[in-house]
Parts: sequence; C-alpha cells; structure tokens
Amino acid sequence: MKNLNFLKYFLSLTFTLFLNASIANAVTVTFSYTGSQETWTVPNGVTSITVDAYGAGGGDSSGNSGGNGARVQTTLTVTPGDVLYIIVGETGRDAANGVASATAFSAGGKGGASNLGTQSGGGGGGRTEISTTVAPTGSIMVAAGGGGASSAGNGGSGGQTGSDGVGMHKGSGGSQSAGGAAGAGNTGTGSSYGSAYIGGTGGRTADYRNRYGGGGGGDGYYGGGGGGAGISASNSGGGGGGSSYVDSTLGSSTTYTAGYSSASGHGSLEITYTADS
Repeated sequence: MKNLNFLKYFLSLTFTLFLNASIANAVTVTFSYTGSQETWTVPNGVTSITVDAYGAGGGDSSGNSGGNGARVQTTLTVTPGDVLYIIVGETGRDAANGVASATAFSAGGKGGASNLGTQSGGGGGGRTEISTTVAPTGSIMVAAGGGGASSAGNGGSGGQTGSDGVGMHKGSGGSQSAGGAAGAGNTGTGSSYGSAYIGGTGGRTADYRNRYGGGGGGDGYYGGGGGGAGISASNSGGGGGGSSYVDSTLGSSTTYTAGYSSASGHGSLEITYTADS
C-alpha cells in the first residue's frame, strides 16, 4: 500500500511539474493601436499560435453610441520564421470629427458631416488583422470594427456578419462575401457601400447645412455600409458593422463574438505561444 501511495504521489508531482513548466513557457505578445502596421516573426520551434483580437468601436453621435467591435479567438497554424503583418484598428471619431475611409491602413468609413456639429455622423471603427503580406492582402484573421452612430441611433456591431445600424436610413452590415449596403438617405449625397477592407462613408447634405449626417461603416474583411443623411434627427442612419474572418485552412477552434462588450475603443491583439523549453 505504501508503494502504491508513493507511486500516486510521484505521478501527481510529475504531472504538476510538467504542467507548471508548460505554463512557464507560454509567452503572450500584446499589440495595441499605434497608427501604423507592425510585423512579428514566428519564433523557432513555434507551429501554432493562439490569437485573441478585438476590432475597434465606432464613433458616437448626438447621445447615440457607435457599435462595438467584434472579438475573434482562434488558433492559427504558422511556420517558424514567417513574418506576420499586424494591424490594430483605430476607434471611430465622434461626431464632427469623422476619419477618412480606410484605404491603406485601418479605420472605418468617414461619418457624414453637418454644420450642426454634434449632428454629424460618427466614424466607423477599424479592423484588427493578421496577414501574411502587406495589408490589405493576405489576411488570415480579421476582427471587424463597429459602425458609427448618427443622430437617429447607434451604429451596428462588428461580427462574423456585421449588424445593421439603427435609423430609417441605416447602413447594412458586411458579410463574408460582400460589403454592406449604404443607407439611401432622403437628402444630400455621399453615403457609400462597404467593400473589401473598407467601411462605407456616411451620407451628408450637399451644402452640409441644417441636415443630419449618417454614420460611417465599420471596417472589416468586408466593411459595413455608410448610413444615409436625413432632413431630421430621426431619419438619418447609423453605419453598419464590418465582418470578421479566419482562414479556414489555418484556423481552428475559432470563436466569433459580435459587438464584444470591451471593444468600444481602439482595437487590441494578443498572440500566445509556447516557447521552446
């Protein structure tokens, strides 16, 4: 009996030491918003990384909130020595300070302007991304941004499929194969559809005067559509959220969370891997 108890103790101790060694060798690298693309080289001996990524939230307008970004959790197969290109999304600007559409980096569509100041649309949130080449190509993981709000309502959330904005002339969410539709608007011009890696632009009036701008679409694998402009505070539209993506040939155990509660500001990205002992 003593020998049996000793064996159980030995096995338990061995397992505990092994588990602690594995935990000690786990390394987490965190990326925050910097305004530029970064790179990370896969260390020697590492063939798998665990990713936890948030897209950025959309901008606010007139007491309404931009949509929250998406959260993507996945395990990616990688090759030692490969260079991965990292983008962390920028949060959408609040009303009257919308950001330009994302063409080279990561920001959602610009909110529609209005001379009424806070009645402008909020900008869409940017995507957080890992790619194998310089963006915007070679994506293997994208966590989408949320759409910007308008005076009529909130922006849509980023998700595996983005959700629609709120309001009569809301922008639609992006899908896995197409950008979201633009809100038609009942005045003015400028709202646009989302497209690959670009959130749609919120609508504005031709002269900006005494009208209500639409929210910009969230950036993503496909961007959300921009909300349309309105002739009253109640009939403009929030921008649609962008869509998220994981390359199915490289990703496994993937979880998509739409409109994640902590994804209201800039995006973020964590890569965890087990280092050689």
